[in-house]
Amino acid sequence: MIADLVVATVLWGLLVLAGGLAMFFAVMYFSASAPGCAAGSPCAAREQAEFAVVVLSAGVLGGWAVAGVGSVACAVVRRSVWYWPLLGILIASAGTWWGFRLVIDAGGLR
Repeated sequence: MIADLVVATVLWGLLVLAGGLAMFFAVMYFSASAPGCAAGSPCAAREQAEFAVVVLSAGVLGGWAVAGVGSVACAVVRRSVWYWPLLGILIASAGTWWGFRLVIDAGGLR
């Protein structure tokens, strides 16, 4: 039971740190990475980059939510909780990958 708690805590730390950093860099750089867009004018590349921020954030927040609900539910019934933060990391990674893919397809981050 102690090993489960230690592993879950380490995985939660990784999930929160990696997800927070991914969301920070997405907000800071994705919207600014749309090439050739004048300020204040409509631009498909910027709109796709802004959508990428939403996708990445939804993936990270979804990973946090799944890991949180699963961990609490398993802790209440006294089952192993280590795999919930791991599942959250996988969900957050998928959202991060998809967000980066959208920005690259929009012509940014090159």
